[in-house]
Amino acid sequence: KVDVNYYNQNKERQFKRNIEKIAREVIKTGVSAELDPMNSYDRRNVHSIVSKYDELVTISKGEEPERYVIISKK
Repeated sequence: KVDVNYYNQNKERQFKRNIEKIAREVIKTGVSAELDPMNSYDRRNVHSIVSKYDELVTISKGEEPERYVIISKK
């Protein structure tokens, strides 16, 4: 698989930054965040990224292809 101009690598990095930003906002405000529907690979990445925050939990909801993740405080 060719990664022209590191497109996929940059996309992954931006995705991680966005999820971390949302996670910090949930910690700060206490308001849960309902993310847009995404594929199983991206949902798994969200669960993995957020698992590093002890005070947060993630829940997948909905049915494919409209399955999405909610990030909330424990």
